[in-house]
Amino acid sequence: MKKLLFLLILLAFSTTALADLTGTEGLAIDLSSAGAGTDFTIAFDPTEFLGSRTWGDASTDTIVWTWNRATGTDPTITFNSGSIGLPALTLVTPLVLNYGGFGADVSGYTGLVAITGGATAEVDSLSELTGHLADVTRIVTEAVMPVASADPDVDASGELAIDTDGANEPNDVVLRTSSVSGNQQYALAQVLKSIQCTIIKPNDLADATRDACPIWENNTGMTFVITMIRAWSDTDDTTVNVETVDSDWDNNATVDLLEIATDEVANFSVEETTITAATIAAGSLIVLDFDDTDDPGWVKFNIMGYFNADVD
Repeated sequence: MKKLLFLLILLAFSTTALADLTGTEGLAIDLSSAGAGTDFTIAFDPTEFLGSRTWGDASTDTIVWTWNRATGTDPTITFNSGSIGLPALTLVTPLVLNYGGFGADVSGYTGLVAITGGATAEVDSLSELTGHLADVTRIVTEAVMPVASADPDVDASGELAIDTDGANEPNDVVLRTSSVSGNQQYALAQVLKSIQCTIIKPNDLADATRDACPIWENNTGMTFVITMIRAWSDTDDTTVNVETVDSDWDNNATVDLLEIATDEVANFSVEETTITAATIAAGSLIVLDFDDTDDPGWVKFNIMGYFNADVD
C-alpha cells in the first residue's frame, strides 16, 4: 500500500512538472511540442531573417567562413574591410546565366552575351554588336583606327590613324588615311596651320599700308594660337613688328617683334618660338608693320599655330 501511494505521488509530481515546462522562441528558432509530458522540438527557421541584419560581434577583423567538404579543398569566404574575398573561381559547365527570372546555357559562347526579350545570343562580330546598341551609327575598332603613335602606318582603304608628332613638327598631330590601293598615305587633318606671305619691296608701299599691311583674317570663330614665326629677307637687320587688329582695324597690339639678322649666306632669317602675345582672337587680323628706315627687296613670312576648338 505504501509503494502504491509513493508511485501515485511521484506520478503526480512528474505530470505537474512537465505540464509547467515552457519555452520562448528566439530569432529563427522555432519550438513545438505535442503537449505536456512530451519532448520539445527545436528547429531553425531562416525565413525569419527579415530586413537588415548584422553578423558578428566586432571582436575580430579575421572573419572566414569555411564549408567543410568530405573530400577536396574546403571553399571559404573571407570578410574583409568593405569587401568580400573569394578564392580562385572555377566555372562549372554548363554555365547558366540567370537574368530576369530565366536561365540560359552560355557555356558554349566565346564572345559577348546579348539579352533581347528574355533570350540570350552570342555577340562575336562588329555587325552583331552594333545591332544591340541603341543610337550607334559607327563603332571604330583598331582595324579602322589603330592605336595612336609617332608613325602609325595606314595600308588599307578607309583606314585611319593618329600620328602623335605630325610630320616631326613640335606640337603637331596629324590624322592619316590611305588611298584605295593602300600604297599612299594622306593627311586628312593637321593640328598645325601655316600662314605664309611674301611682301615685295615693302618700303615702296604707302606709309599707312607699310605700317599695317594685312596678311590674314581669322574668320573661323576660333582663336588662333601662334607657336612659331619664321621670316626671311634679302637684306640684313630687317625689322618687322607682327601685330593684330580687330575687325574695325582698331585696338592695335603687338604679337611679336622680329629682327631678321641671321646670315643664311643667300639671305637672312629669324625664327621665334616664344611669342609675346600668341593668341589671335576670332574676327581679328594679322598685320605687318615695317620699319620705315629698312629697304629690303622682299620679306617672306611663315606663321604657324593651331586653332583652339574649345568654343561654346
